[in-house]
Amino acid sequence: MNPLSVLVVDDEPLIRGGICALLRNAAELPLASLKEAADGEQALLVCAAERPDVVLMDLRMPRGSGIEAIAVLSRTQPEIRVLAL
Repeated sequence: MNPLSVLVVDDEPLIRGGICALLRNAAELPLASLKEAADGEQALLVCAAERPDVVLMDLRMPRGSGIEAIAVLSRTQPEIRVLAL
């Protein structure tokens, strides 16, 4: 398996950090990079700059919901795979 670049998006720092810790410690999941974003707006900026392979996206966030961000990503960067949290 090729190393993956992953973006974790959640407005709750504890949840976001916990998911990142789990991913970092998963020996069977080789990571090229692991980035974080706190809302949909920030997620779109990180995706434009980093082009992650996978985004783990919370759906309900205060600044730019995950649903809105997924809609934009599906139009502008359809190669990015998104998993809704």
